[in-house]
Amino acid sequence: MTEQAFASVWGLSYSDFEFLNRFGAKSRVAIACQLLFFRQHARFPADRSDLDPDVIAYVADQIGATDDLSYSFSSDTARRQRAGILDFLGFRRASDRDRANLQAWMIEQLGGQDLTLADWIERGFDQARQLGVFIPSDKLMERLARAARRDFRDGFLMRVGALLHAETIEQLEWALSEPLADTGFQRLKDDVGAATLESVLLAARKVSFVDGLDLPMAVLDRVERGWIARLARQVEGETASEMRRHAPENS
Repeated sequence: MTEQAFASVWGLSYSDFEFLNRFGAKSRVAIACQLLFFRQHARFPADRSDLDPDVIAYVADQIGATDDLSYSFSSDTARRQRAGILDFLGFRRASDRDRANLQAWMIEQLGGQDLTLADWIERGFDQARQLGVFIPSDKLMERLARAARRDFRDGFLMRVGALLHAETIEQLEWALSEPLADTGFQRLKDDVGAATLESVLLAARKVSFVDGLDLPMAVLDRVERGWIARLARQVEGETASEMRRHAPENS
C-alpha cells in the first residue's frame, strides 16, 4: 500500500475528530482505530492484535496521544463505545430480515464462483457495509456464508437432477448400488494405472458408460470450473453408500 493510500484509509477527518472529542483522551486512540477499522472492514477488531502497529502509531500521531495498552476491547465500556461508532457511521444492527437478505445476496452473487469460505465472509462484510448493517461477529457471518454455500450447492444439484432423463437416473443408481463393478461408482473413480491392454480396455468401457449417461453438461456453463473442481473433490472422498444418502428420497 502506498503512503497516500495508507493515509486515505487510516486518516481521520474533521468529523471524526469531533466524534472522538466525546471520549476521554486516554481511550481516543483505541476508539479511533476501531472507527477506522470498521469503516474499512464493516466489522470491529477483536483485540489489539488485529491492528497493525504502524496503524496504531499513525492514528496516535494524528490525535497527539499515546495508545493506552490497558484498554480492553472486550469490556462493557468498549461495547458502548462501539455502539457510538455505529451510530456515528449510520449503521444499525442487522435484523433477522437483514441477515436473510444478506444470505440470499451471497447465494445469488457468489454462488458457483471459485471462492474460499474466507472470500465469502469478506465479501459478505463488504455487502453489509454497503447496506449499512452491522453483523456483530465473524462467527455469525461465517454461519451465514456456510449456509449460503450449502444452499447454492443443494439448489444447483437439484437443478441438475431435474434435467436427468429416467434412463440416466437408473444407470447412476446402478453405479452406486454396484460400486465395485467395472463401471460402478468406486471403479469410475480409480486411477487408470499402468498402460496395459486390460487397463486401456477398462478405461474405454468407463468412458463409454459416462458418455452414454447423456448428462446435461450445459448446466456447467453457469458455474466456474474451480467450483466444480471443489465439488468433485468432495465426491472423490465419499463412498457409494455416502453418496446414496444424498438422494432426495433419503434426505
